[in-house]
Amino acid sequence: MPVATGRAVAGAGAPAFGPWRRALERWAREVGPAVAGPVLAGAPEPVARVLPELGGTPPPPGPAPSGPDERLGLFEHVAALVADAADAGPGLVLLLDDLHLADPASLMLLGHVARTDRRCPLLVVVSLTDGALDDDRAAARAALLRAPATVRLAPAGLPADAVAVLLRRESGRTPDEATVAAVVRRTGGNPLFVRELARVPDSAAQELPAAVRDVVAGRLAVHPAPVREVLVAAAVLGGGVDADLVATVTGTAVADVLDRLDDAVAAGLLAPDHHFAHEIVRDAVALQAARGTRARIHLRAAEHLDATGGDGAALAHHRLAALPLGDRAAAVRAATAAADLALHRFAFEEAADLLERALAAGPGGPLERAALLLDRARAQYLGHDVAGAVRSCEDAAALAAHLDDPELLGRAATLLPEVGDAGWLATSRRWCRTALAGLPDADSPLRARLTAQLAAASAWDDDRAGPDRVVATGTAALAMGERVGDPAACAIALRALQLARSGPAGTRPRLDLGDRMTALADGLGDSAELWGRLWRFDALVQLGRTADAEAELDLLEPVVARMRRPLPHWHLVRNRACLLSARGRFTEARAAADEAIRLAERGHHPAAEYPAHALRTSIAMLTGDPLDPRLPAIERQQPPPRLLTMLTALWQARHGDAEEAAALYEQLPRPETVALRPFMEVLFHATSGGLAAALGDDRAADHAYAALSPWAELHVAAGAGVAWTEGSVHGVLGVIAGARGRTGDAVDHLRAAVAADAAAGLLPHACLARARLAAALRRRGDAGDRAEADALAAEAAGTAARLGLALP
Repeated sequence: MPVATGRAVAGAGAPAFGPWRRALERWAREVGPAVAGPVLAGAPEPVARVLPELGGTPPPPGPAPSGPDERLGLFEHVAALVADAADAGPGLVLLLDDLHLADPASLMLLGHVARTDRRCPLLVVVSLTDGALDDDRAAARAALLRAPATVRLAPAGLPADAVAVLLRRESGRTPDEATVAAVVRRTGGNPLFVRELARVPDSAAQELPAAVRDVVAGRLAVHPAPVREVLVAAAVLGGGVDADLVATVTGTAVADVLDRLDDAVAAGLLAPDHHFAHEIVRDAVALQAARGTRARIHLRAAEHLDATGGDGAALAHHRLAALPLGDRAAAVRAATAAADLALHRFAFEEAADLLERALAAGPGGPLERAALLLDRARAQYLGHDVAGAVRSCEDAAALAAHLDDPELLGRAATLLPEVGDAGWLATSRRWCRTALAGLPDADSPLRARLTAQLAAASAWDDDRAGPDRVVATGTAALAMGERVGDPAACAIALRALQLARSGPAGTRPRLDLGDRMTALADGLGDSAELWGRLWRFDALVQLGRTADAEAELDLLEPVVARMRRPLPHWHLVRNRACLLSARGRFTEARAAADEAIRLAERGHHPAAEYPAHALRTSIAMLTGDPLDPRLPAIERQQPPPRLLTMLTALWQARHGDAEEAAALYEQLPRPETVALRPFMEVLFHATSGGLAAALGDDRAADHAYAALSPWAELHVAAGAGVAWTEGSVHGVLGVIAGARGRTGDAVDHLRAAVAADAAAGLLPHACLARARLAAALRRRGDAGDRAEADALAAEAAGTAARLGLALP
């Protein structure tokens, strides 16, 4: 059908029946004279008088109408003309836009057309806001809504997926989830506002596009000054509109405030419950006030809340927003108190924001700034902004160096004991040594924590003398922590000991360390139990005790739920994904691994992104799924060993391109030259050994075989921070032995792998071991080998098909 659009425009010079004239003129042009001519030829003189565009040269003006009946006759004629136009072609769609701006007669004509009983293929689509209308327009609108043919649509905002599409279309950039969520929150999905935000560099930022400000300013301008004053005050105060507080800051009676808010509801600026319809509208209304006016409104609100014992977060907000009016020290005190309350309520991001605003409030003493920085770092870490927490600690340490204050430096060094990023560990190790040199030699909680953190950070140091030194330092720190009664120092020391014993020889001692850490939960809370159970999980996976490892996760789940923090949730999801993959539940494993990746990315936490991507790649190794194209970029962000590159090469060797696998292998350092931290020993040698066997590197394969042989009864997994398991070490030893032509050894190792993986419930790995055992038996060719091989191969093929496992 032809679609004819007529848009109403505001202003004293706008012609009567303007939308109708534009729409019908466009219809005539679109359908052409062959269709429009006969329809227009039959139009009576009154139609040509008010719609001159349709009839060429209008006739001389006739006598002025003498009563309302003559206009009713005109409406009848126009309705007949519109119906004839619809009948003359395949139908007609009239789109009358912004009709709240039109002259009242245009609205009355629309109501008449809506009530006509002539049946024809006509659809009239009208857009108009629910804003304030004068009496004539309001009456015409009410009559239109009463017409039987009228269907009223109250469009909701666009959903998040549509907002994402619109942002991408308008900006040319693909927005992330956080940006989409911020835009939806600010705009309520209003397409105009979404489109305007898409045109600013950061759609999620608080910048307000000029077009949005102009729209809101236009809506405000029609209201008298008292209504504007109340609305602006309500917008500046933010949040839900508190009529009592608005009345206080404006010096207006509450009843008058309510009346003026009702006027704003009628104008579409407020929802019926007196909340702003959209956050971005509230921001635009607030900007109608000058900065000084906004500051005075905030100061009056803060004084009122101070006097009445109001909400602490609101008090902090208004005191900070009032600056430079008011007392800066009082604003900072209010912000720190509100941030502390927010932390207790698990509102970590709110706490970090309050402390950021306190820091921005202006110059305080360096010790005050340092304390605020450390408080902010803790809030940022709890909210999973690890990178931000590290930067805050670095800023505090810079102040400590300026003040030559070893105690302050020590607090910065020990604030983030759970962070395992290589850069942070090197930095905190340096700070620990400097702070310890400046502190008294006597036992103290801070000295115990620094000694423990030095041990824990040194466990990651490639230049360390060895784990024995870490054990000695960690043991001394643990003893000091126990002497001074500081559970936090004991926890950091236990972490150092766990890392020092993260090699394959420390598997069972780590179970005891996990129990000791869990026992600190009475003093340290859920964080201690989290780490104790994670350490036990790592050890149990490496021991092949999968059911016990799963039980640890079941015990961990309520702990993580209580903590309400992204990083503990990341640990739980990652470990669940590891076991799901190891049991062959690949659909669930993929979903959990992808969630772990999203959580790590959201926290800008490379040390968490890397193992999450490695886990997802290990699933692809089993299933043949395509690899994430981001892996090379992620690999470049981390120091050796190049585990993701090794996994990518191994995937290519098994499922892809052998030449690509060889090219990637050439980029890797020789495995015998790589300095390994203890927790990586089994996982690294298993991966490099499997890759060397696949690509025919005999020296590297022999090196891996020798390194793994003492640990044949363990399972392939990291000793700390398990990302995935490859099942029994016997399986890798069997692959290497087979590649080196030692078929008898291969058969023995692979039989042991089948038994160990089956006993652990690792169906994919038991299946792979059976398939490899079948191949080894065929190569050996002893009596009975062929029959056994056929049976094993058939069993493996059936299991693989059921699981979605890609056999080599």
